[in-house]
Amino acid sequence: MRILCFGDSNTWGYVPGGNGARYPAALRLATRLDVHLSGQATVIEDGLRGRTTNIDDPEVAGRNGAQALPGLLARHAPLDVVVIMLGTNDLKRQFARSADTIAAGVGELLAIVAGTASLPTQTTRTGTAASPMPLVVAPPLLANGAHSGHFDGRQADSLALAPALARLADRHGVRFVDGTKVTTCPNPDGVHLDAASIDRLARDLARAVIATCTSPPTG
Repeated sequence: MRILCFGDSNTWGYVPGGNGARYPAALRLATRLDVHLSGQATVIEDGLRGRTTNIDDPEVAGRNGAQALPGLLARHAPLDVVVIMLGTNDLKRQFARSADTIAAGVGELLAIVAGTASLPTQTTRTGTAASPMPLVVAPPLLANGAHSGHFDGRQADSLALAPALARLADRHGVRFVDGTKVTTCPNPDGVHLDAASIDRLARDLARAVIATCTSPPTG
C-alpha cells in the first residue's frame, strides 16, 4: 500500500512556538502513520509550510496546493490513498475565506485525485487502472490569538471548517477524519500540533486508511 500525506506545516512537522524548528522525522505525521500501520505501507510525506488548498499567497510563491498536487500524484504513482489535510492557511485574515469556500478548495483537490486513473503508472494492487482513494482530514482548530495574529478573528470559520469538510466528503463519497477531535494547538502558537496530538491523529488516520482500503466508501 502506498499513501501520500499531502498537507501544510502540520504535515511538515512545525514545532509549536519553535521559530521554524521542525520535529525530527520520528515524530512527524507520516512516520507516526507508518508506525500505526505496523510498517505495512509506504507512507510518503509531502507537507509544505503555508500551503493552501487552491489559492496563491501573494507573499510566498509556490503555496497553491491545487497547482502542486498533479505533479506530486504523477511523481509518486502508483498510490492507493491520498491523505489531504489542508485549510488552515486558507483561514488567514488576508484571504478572508469562508469555511464553505475552503471546503470547495478541498473539493478541487478531490477532483484532481479522481483524474489520475489515466496516468500510465497509476494502477491498483490488482493491476487495474484506478484513482487513489482520498481521505479528507479536518485540520486542528485555531486557538485564540493564533500565530502572531495572522488568524485574528478567524475562529468562527475555523470551527465551521470541520462540518463543511464532512459535508464535502459525504457528497463525494470519500472517508473523513475529524482532526479537531484529537488534536491540540498549544498557545501562544495556536496553529501547530504538539507531538502527542500528531500521534493521536496518526492513530485515527491509520484506522481510516485500513477501513478505506478494506471497505471503500461509495459515492
